[in-house]
Formats: sequence, structure tokens, C-alpha cells
Amino acid sequence: VTRAEVEMPLTGGFQRSASMQDVQAHGGGRAKPLQELVCFLDIDKCSIYGQDGNDLGIAMQWMGKDKAKLVELYRRLLNPQLKKLLNHLRMTVEEVPVVLYTMRPQLLRYKSGCRDKVLNMRYKSEWHHSVDQVKVPPHISEPWEILSQYTGAETLLPGELQDLSMSFQRLLAIRQVVQEELGLEQPPTTVVCAAMKDVQATAQKLGLKPDISYLWDDNEVLKGQPHVLVVPPYVAMDKGSKADLLDFLQAELPASSLSTDVSEFMLGAKEAQRSLWRDGGGTLHYAIHERGMDHSRFPIPELPVHYNTPNFIAMSGGARLGDRTERGFAGALAEVFSATWRKDLDASKDRKIWQDTATMIW
Repeated sequence: VTRAEVEMPLTGGFQRSASMQDVQAHGGGRAKPLQELVCFLDIDKCSIYGQDGNDLGIAMQWMGKDKAKLVELYRRLLNPQLKKLLNHLRMTVEEVPVVLYTMRPQLLRYKSGCRDKVLNMRYKSEWHHSVDQVKVPPHISEPWEILSQYTGAETLLPGELQDLSMSFQRLLAIRQVVQEELGLEQPPTTVVCAAMKDVQATAQKLGLKPDISYLWDDNEVLKGQPHVLVVPPYVAMDKGSKADLLDFLQAELPASSLSTDVSEFMLGAKEAQRSLWRDGGGTLHYAIHERGMDHSRFPIPELPVHYNTPNFIAMSGGARLGDRTERGFAGALAEVFSATWRKDLDASKDRKIWQDTATMIW
């Protein structure tokens, strides 16, 4: 039996297999509605769990774990929403360049513990957008490649170099995980800032198109800013992700193996960000916040979207394409799907019907 023998033709150049797989464009190589959209991603509490891993990354470094182990830690801290977002965008957009955009003042205004003063960090002039913002180009793969371009007024002490090197190592490890997990051809450009983010100005400085550049960030202060989509902070994992992380930590960095200095450092974090706790008997345990299964999606800008699954097409009945029926929009169509529209949908009486009968892919 061939595929052709089990397929049922549909209108509009689509076909559906008897196995009820997603409808696929049939013949002709149907073009996607948009050519490009630039995806800027915040890191802490957006791309990864907690604030730079809630000290977990720092603990691994201080306990002598190598870069490979650090990468595997961040792989387990990656927000699963990122894959969903990129998969959705790629269904409608031909090219989705990714830029990591993170506020880390310590890498630009370094507060030294060696001499109790703040050092203004300067790197290769071509990397700087301003005194408060610098990019790490994709070809950079090791911390020393960044620090070798340091051009600040004061010579860095060995302890300062080590601290900065570890900070950049964590940043590069996160970048590697984002590249691998999102299937990017090369490491994303990473932009570090010490002041308020400006996605459109930054896009322009990177040689990207400001009008098609958007930032996903958990910072509520940015709400209402042009081309910024504020997302819920990623500060709690579902049960499966939490179990996977704890299994990894137990195998690679058991809480009982932490040195006194490391454990005291971790216990000194703010309670909401603390990743370690000590019970009444003095035993140390990792603290990973848990939540129920998350079926939500990151908000998206106003883009055309295609509804093309069999259930959705069947739901639309004989409605004309683009018409809205009692249970949703008609099938094989391109319709504007905005964050505002989704909010309205979430509040509607038909939410349960929508979730049960419609699947959206970008």
C-alpha cells in the first residue's frame, strides 16, 4: 500500500493521510508568508531556569567540573518554551536568526572583590555598541578570547581574571546549549548590557532589521516597550524536568559533596532564588521549584499563521476560508494571530473546545 493510496484529497492544494497526520502543502513548494523575523531572547528566568541557574552553574565551576558538565547542566535548565517558540515561528517564517540579549552589569561594570572597587570593563572597540553594551561574536568559543581583548584602563588581577573567565564560561555554555537545542547553524550572537534594553536600536547596531526584530523577556519593566513580548519568569519546572535535573545533580554534584564555602555561598542567596537548603539534621538538599505541566506558549507578534490539522479542518465544516464559525476559524487559512487575540481566546467560554479540537502550527 503506497502513501498515495491512503491519502484523501482536500481543497486548497492540501492532502490528508488516513493516519490523521498534519495536513501538508501538496506540490509546488508553497512559500512561507514571511521571509525573516529576528528572535532576541533574554537569558535569566527566560531562556534558562532561574537567575543564571540559581547558583548551580557557579557551584559546578567552583567544585572543579569541566565545561562539558556545565553544558549538560544548562541543557537541563533550558526553558522548554524556547523550542516551542522557534518551531512555531519556523512554520511561518523562512529565516529566524536568534540573538541572546542579557543584562549582566558585572561584565561591564565589574565590582572587584580583590580591591573593593568598580572597574569599567572595555573590550575590542568593534564589539561595543556603547559603554553599557557589548556583543560577543559567534566565532568566540572560549573565555580567554574575550578577555584577551580587554582594553580597560586598569590591569586585571589574577583573581579578577579568574572570576570574569568563569562568568564568560557560563555565558558561552548557555549559548552552546541554545544553539544545539534550537538547531541553529552557528552560535547566536550574544549581547551583554548594563543598562535598559533597546531591541530595535540593538538590532540596527548588529546590522539586522529593527522592524522585524522582537525581544522575549521576563522583565515586567519592559512591558509596553516596542517589539518586546514579556513572558512569565521561568522559576519552576514541571515534575519530569525537575526529576531529570535532580538525577543529573545527584550523579555529577551531590549536595553532600559541596565544600563548606560553596554551600554557604548557595545558602546565602535570597530565599526565592535559593537552590540549596539544610534540614534540621544538617543534611543539604537541592531546592528546585516545581509546577504542574505547562501547556502555555510564549506570546508572539502579529504574524500570519496557518491552521492545518485534520481536526481543525473538520471542525470548520463547510465554512468559507477565513470565516469564523461558532467553534473557531475555518480550516486551511492564514489569519492574524496576536498576543491580544490569544488573551481574548483564553477568557472565552470556548477555550476547552479550542484546546480539544484545534492544533496550531506556525
